Amino acid sequence: EAQSLVRKVYIYLVLAVTVAVGAVGLIELLQWLLIGGDFGGSDVALPLVWGAVWAFHWWLESAEGQGTEEARSVRRLYVYAASVVGLAMLGVGAGMALHALLREAYNALFVTPRPPRELWNRPIQEALAAGIVGGAMWGWHWLWAARRDAGSTLRRVYFYLYAIPGGAATMLGAASAILVFSFQWLLGSPDLPNSSSHFDFFPGNLAALVVGALVWAYHWQAGQGEARATLEEPSAKRWYRYLMSALGLGASAAGLVFLLVMLLELAVPQAREVSASAGWWRNMLGLSLALLVMGVPLWGFYWSAAQREVQRGSAEERRAISRRVFVYLIFAVAVLMALGNFSAVLYQVFRDALDQTLAADVLRNVKWSLGMLVAAGAGSVYYWRVLQDDRRALAAAEAAEPARPITKRVTVLVSTQALSVARRLEALLGYPVSVWTRPDGEESAVALPDDQLQAAAAAISAATTGQVLVVVDAGGVRVLPYEENEAA
Repeated sequence: EAQSLVRKVYIYLVLAVTVAVGAVGLIELLQWLLIGGDFGGSDVALPLVWGAVWAFHWWLESAEGQGTEEARSVRRLYVYAASVVGLAMLGVGAGMALHALLREAYNALFVTPRPPRELWNRPIQEALAAGIVGGAMWGWHWLWAARRDAGSTLRRVYFYLYAIPGGAATMLGAASAILVFSFQWLLGSPDLPNSSSHFDFFPGNLAALVVGALVWAYHWQAGQGEARATLEEPSAKRWYRYLMSALGLGASAAGLVFLLVMLLELAVPQAREVSASAGWWRNMLGLSLALLVMGVPLWGFYWSAAQREVQRGSAEERRAISRRVFVYLIFAVAVLMALGNFSAVLYQVFRDALDQTLAADVLRNVKWSLGMLVAAGAGSVYYWRVLQDDRRALAAAEAAEPARPITKRVTVLVSTQALSVARRLEALLGYPVSVWTRPDGEESAVALPDDQLQAAAAAISAATTGQVLVVVDAGGVRVLPYEENEAA
């Protein structure tokens, strides 16, 4: 009963519920200890009662152990789910606390007159409470409970589909925002009166950049170390590679669309918005440059790594489901976007032509569709070629592979003196055979000539049934195909 699957599911469901409720209560208790205010009995009751329930079930499960693979899978599901939640709480809490500190430092350095604020304020205290509880949850489950689980599938999913891409996306999103506002200040004409007001975004994005970079760097190093230790290329790592390629490709495509629209508006003044200010193009150029600066290197780095694998002649990389999903999905999205925006352009042009109002200012209505049409068209053409290259290479690889023999269930009946005949026949067929020895002691042909054995192997391959009995006796070798029928 201790190893039943239902019992394991029950215990880990209890652990999941109690750790969630206990964490909420512990956050409230820490906030009361740090901030003060009215005391509520639930602030102590929730972490105390639910923490005790969690501790008892954890001790009980640790004592029973996990004797089956199903039980270990249930444990992994709980451990990595709790690690995910704990890491999210730790990241958000640390980011909010760092944001509050950086904002105070920014206000003290650049904002005049400086607003009267205390460094040890309520936002920092609330963020610290959430970060401490999240850090404890993540540390217990990830650093302790999962420390001996290297190589499991759920661990790779945690590494390459959550922690590493999540940290990278946070880092890249914050860096993109910093670049956008920086380019807008350098190239554009901000509406805000001074640089301190314009760069008010900086503390929050810098905090997110630092937290994302730390999460990404730690998990990347840990994942790489485990991959080297297990000497394997996990499939989740491929998913991460193509996920980051898609992220970079999306940012690059958006930057290209903004750039194309800006160039069209510069070339055709009628395409501009009526309310556009004198320096409208500078802000759009800054946004485009920020997206391209972040997106192109990201896509180029990860996509070129994938392409290097296939250029080495790796058919496994071309067959990988992650690559096939990525290529087909990008191609499908690009084609649908190209067709949809092409239809939108035709609709605007035909409508104005039929209304006899067609003029250059129609570009004002179709400029975004034109930009997305060009970007999506280029992407669809490129990934169509990638798709065709993969199909040709896989077809060539399959043609070059030797044909696999059709295996049959072969039973060889021989005397103990002629066991070598069975081994020779097995070598000719290329797959193992079952051997029965004759109990009557009848003399069998010990040294059959090769031509007889080759003829027997050919007869086995040509047999129309899946079962073959081979009888080796003094008269030579006989091949008897047969079918198994149920007794009447």
